[in-house]
Amino acid sequence: MENAIYHGMDFADGDGEIAVRARREGEDVLIQVSDNGPGMPAEVVERLLDPAGEYAAPGAKGSGIGFRNVHLRIQLTFGPQYGLTIQSEPDAGTTVSIRLPALGEAEVRRERREQP
Repeated sequence: MENAIYHGMDFADGDGEIAVRARREGEDVLIQVSDNGPGMPAEVVERLLDPAGEYAAPGAKGSGIGFRNVHLRIQLTFGPQYGLTIQSEPDAGTTVSIRLPALGEAEVRRERREQP
């Protein structure tokens, strides 16, 4: 959500809006954060999730390293079907989706113990 405020609202025309939604999809939880900010071109979106690519796009306000680190950490913990996805279009806003497994209390406790 910090990125939606920091990046999405900085250049928004008029009132900036941020929506946060969460729902269960089968055995997963999907959390979505959307803004009506300036959006990003496709090449910037691709670069943000590319583990081998450069961090910052030329002229970018942020490096993108935090976004990529969160995505990779989720995948390392839960598998490649989980993590972050970005849908964005210039002048149309951005939606970041976070897909995680829906864990019960016992599973959460086990995951916490297994983490270094």
